[in-house]
Amino acid sequence: TSPIVAQTVNKASTTVAVSSSANPSTFGVAVTLTGTVSITAPGGGTPTGTITFKDGATTLGTGAVQPNKKATINTSALLPGAHSITAVYGGDSNFNASPTSPIFTQNVNQGSTVTTLSVSRTTVNFRQKLNVSANVVSSGGGPLTGTVTFTDNGKVIGIVAPNTPPLSITLGTLGNHTIFAVYGGDANNTGSSSDDSGTTANVQQSPHPATPNQP
Repeated sequence: TSPIVAQTVNKASTTVAVSSSANPSTFGVAVTLTGTVSITAPGGGTPTGTITFKDGATTLGTGAVQPNKKATINTSALLPGAHSITAVYGGDSNFNASPTSPIFTQNVNQGSTVTTLSVSRTTVNFRQKLNVSANVVSSGGGPLTGTVTFTDNGKVIGIVAPNTPPLSITLGTLGNHTIFAVYGGDANNTGSSSDDSGTTANVQQSPHPATPNQP
């Protein structure tokens, strides 16, 4: 029997890189971040363990490494703008932890919006009240802040928060009134306007006897 030879086997070194399912992505819409572990030669095999993803100093989440050497997380927490995404593989019994990955820049666009104007009637008597409301929907599904401005022939007739109860107004002159609803947008969502041609409400003379302020 030969003399014993002490054979030392070191853990293999690793690196990790980040990719994204959509770049740019949209605010409020989940994006999948993927970390891929690479084994530094002459090492080989299949790593296990986890990969932790960060946006700058903020931890976004941790994913388990699969047999394909990839780990993923889904996140909708990224605000509009450019984000510096990095990942670190934590290692296991056979593989060393990786250094921090190169920065992956994930760009997030504002959510686009659609504003729909509704009026309670398109023909009213003079001084008769009219209800107007605006429904604003974001493509990202995120919360909406800011304001909706109603105009009558270019004149502001009311300002409300998005998706609030109808606003009661009185159109002051006879004839056609072109009404618009304009959502001004916010930090996370773009602005939008109701139908390009506006919604026309006609104010006619009141019948006799007049019924002013009739809802």
